[in-house]
Amino acid sequence: MSLATAPQIGEVLQQSYGITPTAVVSRAVGADAHAAVYRIDARHGQWWLKCRRYQVNPAVWDSLHWLRGTLGIGEIVAPWPTLAGAASAQRWGLQFTLFPYIEGQSGFEAPLSATQWQQLGHVLRRLHEARLPEAMARALPQAAFDSEALLTVGQWLQQPGALATASDRWGEAFRAVWQQQHGRIAQLHARAEELQQGLQDQVAELRVCHTDLHAGNLLMDTAGGLHLIDWDGLALAPRERDLMFVGGAVGGRWGRERPQGFVEGYGEDLGNARWIAWYRHVRVLQDLIEFQQMLLGAEAQQRAVQQRRQALHFLGEQFAPGNVVDAAERAYRVACTAA
Repeated sequence: MSLATAPQIGEVLQQSYGITPTAVVSRAVGADAHAAVYRIDARHGQWWLKCRRYQVNPAVWDSLHWLRGTLGIGEIVAPWPTLAGAASAQRWGLQFTLFPYIEGQSGFEAPLSATQWQQLGHVLRRLHEARLPEAMARALPQAAFDSEALLTVGQWLQQPGALATASDRWGEAFRAVWQQQHGRIAQLHARAEELQQGLQDQVAELRVCHTDLHAGNLLMDTAGGLHLIDWDGLALAPRERDLMFVGGAVGGRWGRERPQGFVEGYGEDLGNARWIAWYRHVRVLQDLIEFQQMLLGAEAQQRAVQQRRQALHFLGEQFAPGNVVDAAERAYRVACTAA
């Protein structure tokens, strides 16, 4: 299911950005069931266009421009302004943002060199040390604990009827993976609850965080420069919210806990082991919910076959050796040792 039709995309581009597209190419966006990304080709350039069902907090765009412009973190990719100077365009209940096209590869497509890991560490340290203007910081979301995924998956585990009945082969495939991995999912859920209980009384310092810093949201241009994209979830959170991705193995990438060069850029203090373990567990549960929506949810049958095929691949990949479930379990063992 495309969130917007080609004529709608053309209308938004022409009316809001003054761009007449010559081609609109859909791009796979992974586990986000409520967004779509398109490559836009035009006579005088290329862009990425993101379309969402949800609304990004306007403070996110203001903060991005402050971090990039005032603080000088040039690796941040911020939205291209509309003709009216806005960060996004609104049409048909959808939010559209346009970004400059970057020629290169994502972290899913190519490994980082030690120099690039050092640069990423340096950028992340600057982000976590940033002190936004007070009014801007107050307007940003705060994201320490998010228990929604624990509640949803917990309901599925306790009440088997809470999962919808499969109505096609994609739904049947989701239920097959659910049954096959039921024991592991139940253990992940139980450990996430245990970790959360142990963190309840801890006061975590909230820092500026990307919150979705997996390898697919890092682009490397042809000269080796780094560009961080997809800042929809920018929030004030414990810095472990970002640090958990280094070693988190999302998509089977970045599975090493201390990749060569990263500590040189970020510093020796790579966060609290219990927070990192909790975030990794919750991330698996959140992605499980996203895949359920694409394969078995109420609107699943309206989605494009390509998107559902990709969702099923990612769902099974989570439990493969060296992927996110392994990384969460490894982090739990480290947290238990450090306790």
